[in-house]
Amino acid sequence: MAESARDPLQMLAAASEKNGRFEVRSVSVGADGRLAVETPAPPSRFHFSFQGTVFHVRLMPLSAGFRLQISAVLGHIPFTAESLALRNSALEIIRATEPLDKIRFVVAHGQQVAAIANRDVDDQSLPEAVLHETSMVLHQARPYLALLRTVLRPALE
Repeated sequence: MAESARDPLQMLAAASEKNGRFEVRSVSVGADGRLAVETPAPPSRFHFSFQGTVFHVRLMPLSAGFRLQISAVLGHIPFTAESLALRNSALEIIRATEPLDKIRFVVAHGQQVAAIANRDVDDQSLPEAVLHETSMVLHQARPYLALLRTVLRPALE
């Protein structure tokens, strides 16, 4: 009994050492009672620059289509001692982006401002869909990127 209980655990340990990636429903028990471990495909990644800002993109397959994640570090909100007016302007611009539906501007640790978009795409024509969704995100973000560039301290990447 102890030997059969150890086999699934050894199988799981070997799979985690090999890939190290698990997602929801990666581990299941088959109809025969054996442990089945499915390791997801690693996401595709690429980077591009738009108006002086480096964006990072991840494409992750879904059962129907894919998930597109776009992110960029835009800079840091100035400290009050540096410029109260620039700080207030930066915060006001970020607040103005709240109604946007394709991209979010967030303030993270250390007053760092990031742009983040998560889009689930059902379209199976991958290159066209990626370009379409990315251009839609950038189209919505463009005016805010230009405004934030004038008030944020540059990000060190």
